[in-house]
Amino acid sequence: MRVALAQLNFRVGDLEGNKDKILSALSYVEAEDVELCLFPELALCGYPPEDLLLKGGFIQECKSALDEIASQSKTCTALVGCPLPSEKPLENDKWPALYNSVAVLRNGSIEQVVKKSHLPNYAVFDEHRYFVEGAPSEPIVVDTKQDGAKVVKKVGVAICEDLWVDGAAVSNMKKMKPDLVAQINASPYYAGKNFDRCNLLARRATEFRCPVVSVNLIGGQDELVFDGGSMAIDYDGAVIAMAEQFKEDIFIFDLNDAIAKKTKNNLSAVLKETPREEEIYEALVLGTRDYVKKNGFEEVVIGISGGIDSSLVAVIATDAV
Repeated sequence: MRVALAQLNFRVGDLEGNKDKILSALSYVEAEDVELCLFPELALCGYPPEDLLLKGGFIQECKSALDEIASQSKTCTALVGCPLPSEKPLENDKWPALYNSVAVLRNGSIEQVVKKSHLPNYAVFDEHRYFVEGAPSEPIVVDTKQDGAKVVKKVGVAICEDLWVDGAAVSNMKKMKPDLVAQINASPYYAGKNFDRCNLLARRATEFRCPVVSVNLIGGQDELVFDGGSMAIDYDGAVIAMAEQFKEDIFIFDLNDAIAKKTKNNLSAVLKETPREEEIYEALVLGTRDYVKKNGFEEVVIGISGGIDSSLVAVIATDAV
């Protein structure tokens, strides 16, 4: 199966810009004969959208943008993160039930919707304020080619914490016995986070006895930084493909080829052991750059006192803007 992990930088609330970015990526992966393309969690509206989700009109605009994207989808199966309301009518400019969802797009339509089961409510996460829990989903099917013949693959779809937390979503995934698990994420950065992701996905892959492909958001949003590091893990826990951190990328690979070339359990080789200080510095630059850019600032004032901390601030600002 030819897979694309669309590790892209989306802007909160910019439905038109985000829609255009998704459509451009879809056009590109279709030309590259990609069969399955993953976009990050809530890619359509940006993450975290916070109280924009309380506005009924905003959710309606999200659905209209999603319908437009779906209408232009072709043979590639696209997994697009988006907020979707229940079928109950809008009341007082608010939907009675809203789901953190994955829309499965193909052949000009929304073929299926997968809803997030586990909603985090700690640290920077406040998803109970906006969403209701969805029931564990059925697998999707993806048509692929193997040795020149058409093969149908059963793919389990998960949204971020649905794989991080032991619960109904993980139990359901085991029961469905998928050929592949596809996870979409908006997973904020902290130092060493990619090792934690690798270890978690390696454990899940061995539990499910199938490969796991995972896409993560890239970019800064206020106090948060999303570092990418999208990856693929084989059924025995070996990392078989990984995109770079802190860079936008439409990362395309052939899953079968990646499995054939894997280096078992050699996380350090795949992650290239970026020094901790360098990783943190890249996160600071990305967060600063996107804070300036996404808020539309045209000028920057740097306060300098003459100490080494001021020197570091000046260097970060220079690299960022």
